[in-house]
Amino acid sequence: MTEIVDRVLDSPLVAEIIVIDDGSTDGTRAKLACLHDPRVRFLLQPFNQGKGAAVRCGIAAATVDYVSGQAADLEYDPAEYPRLVGPLLDGRADAVSGTRSAGGSDRRVLYYWRTV
Repeated sequence: MTEIVDRVLDSPLVAEIIVIDDGSTDGTRAKLACLHDPRVRFLLQPFNQGKGAAVRCGIAAATVDYVSGQAADLEYDPAEYPRLVGPLLDGRADAVSGTRSAGGSDRRVLYYWRTV
C-alpha cells in the first residue's frame, strides 16, 4: 500500500493525495498510519460503499484544480501523469481521459452526440 503512495508522491505534478479507505478489513488503515506527508489525507468510509462512492468522496474533498484516480494496485503508472495532464496544462483540453486500448498515442475524440 505504501509503495503506490510513494510512487505517486514522486511525481512533481502531485499536490495532494486523498486516500479513501472504503471500509477495508485487510489492515489497510494500520498500513497507512505510517505515512506522514502533509500532501496525504485519509478519508475513512465507515463501511464498504463501493468504488463509485469512494471516487465521489475523493473528488468532493479535493482542493486542487485537477483530479485523477489511482488504484492502489499500480494498475496505472504514476510516471504517465505528465502525459495525461499535458493537454490540460497547455490549454489544449478541458478534460482528459486515459485508456490502455488506444495504442499509446494522443488523439482527440469528439463524438457527434457529445458535440450536440
